[in-house]
Amino acid sequence: MLLAMREAADKGWLFIVDGGLCEFRLRRDNQITIYTIVSAKPGVGTQLLERLLEYGREHEATFIQAKCPADLPSNAWYEKKGFDLFEVEPTKRSGRKLNVWRLPVAPQAQHSASPRRL
Repeated sequence: MLLAMREAADKGWLFIVDGGLCEFRLRRDNQITIYTIVSAKPGVGTQLLERLLEYGREHEATFIQAKCPADLPSNAWYEKKGFDLFEVEPTKRSGRKLNVWRLPVAPQAQHSASPRRL
């Protein structure tokens, strides 16, 4: 696990803030996959998600995907943050159900100057 996080850090795929971290990957098909997100303080998860969305816009990602065991309360957080429940799949080993959440990465708003009147 630490080796994977070291690799993620080397590639810029690890955000660490006071009270939490987010390990993710940007795939070649422009999907961002969250591997680990940890929040030990209120508001840290939101802070990490905002940073991840910014990263996604900068790298032209299409959406963020996360998998969460269906029986965990964390699912409510994904729903509250605007993720859509894309599908439910069983794990390969135990058959435990995983919710697959997706959040579109909206492009950066274009700031167009108002036309000047002469």
